[in-house]
Amino acid sequence: MDYQTISEYVDSHSEEATTFLQNYLRIPSPTGQEKESALYLASFLENNGFNPELLEGEKDRPNLLMDWKGGEGKTLLFNGHLDVFPPESNPTRDPWSGEIIGDKIYARGATDMKSGNAAGIMAITFLKRLGFKPSGTISLALNCDEEQGSRAGLLYCIEKGLMKADFTICMEASEETIIVDTDGRIAWKLEITSDGWHAGTRLAQEDALQKAHKVIEKIHQYDKKLMAERYFPEDTSGAVISVTSISAGFEGKTVNMHPAKCTLWIDRRYTRGESIESAQQEFLALLDNIPQIKEAYSLTTLFAGPRLVIDSNHPDIIRCMDVYRTVFSKPLRPGRRSGAGDAAKLANAYKQNVPHFGPGIFAVLGSDDEHVNLSQYLKFIKTYMLFSIGYFESQK
Repeated sequence: MDYQTISEYVDSHSEEATTFLQNYLRIPSPTGQEKESALYLASFLENNGFNPELLEGEKDRPNLLMDWKGGEGKTLLFNGHLDVFPPESNPTRDPWSGEIIGDKIYARGATDMKSGNAAGIMAITFLKRLGFKPSGTISLALNCDEEQGSRAGLLYCIEKGLMKADFTICMEASEETIIVDTDGRIAWKLEITSDGWHAGTRLAQEDALQKAHKVIEKIHQYDKKLMAERYFPEDTSGAVISVTSISAGFEGKTVNMHPAKCTLWIDRRYTRGESIESAQQEFLALLDNIPQIKEAYSLTTLFAGPRLVIDSNHPDIIRCMDVYRTVFSKPLRPGRRSGAGDAAKLANAYKQNVPHFGPGIFAVLGSDDEHVNLSQYLKFIKTYMLFSIGYFESQK
């Protein structure tokens, strides 16, 4: 099957592919609420002659797994995640609209990563309709819980010995690169304690929230140091640290007490030259050097994700780049970004190559204006189809 046949087929079925993505985007699926979108995708696959399985690591939080076996040979896996960032409480745009304006389709998760998932599913479906049969297995794995550490998702599947492949494409957004290098990620929960007392009383001590302010200021200074020393502006990635949430006191239920406890949630990205252990040691040293904090905190590691490093000269990576050039009529370069998602976990678990290679726009990821260009989405359907055919032909 040549590229012209693939391209003409996708172009003639672009309305179907667009409607499929639009319906998918309209299903709310923030982390913890992945089930409805999984059922929609499973139903579509079943209606097209596949046999998907829904496997739960936690109740009502399925992982969608499917194998299309055409013969004895290697396994090509298309991987993605089902969950998306939750929208803000007062979004400026309906987060689940699927609204189309020109070449853009808007919804939470359009870039991260429903358009990639949809492109992979449509590619497999169109290949089957065109009579293609892999001389091996094409697998699909869409996992829940990726945004919050993957315990109920990919890590659960790995514990079951699932998702092994000879090569995996993670359909995460990669823009005009194929991501072969990602930073690692650590999430901490920091609890700061003190005495609590009546708000009308003045004591010569600091409550937990006041102590937390000191910690936050030191973290901001530390972030500036990391960005100056270990951040790579050309790749918009590197070592950074962020306080992403804070909770203290009675959370508005009463306002007349100094809080005895304050909790911070902290996101740390570590990069080349660093490790999970070195990042942890640096952060503990920072906390221990803040006056009146050393004996007043406890630190819990919520999860720590590995880095991803792939040889950009590997034949499968080169093949991805060649196929992209054919479809998009422009070159593709190896890239890096702040990641630490499922691709790195899967690559480390099975010692396989798992690049990020999919549609999307980094600048709008997780925002009210999150969208994807339909032309890019449709071209990635062609890209995945053409790569799949070439992958199995190269194994003969």
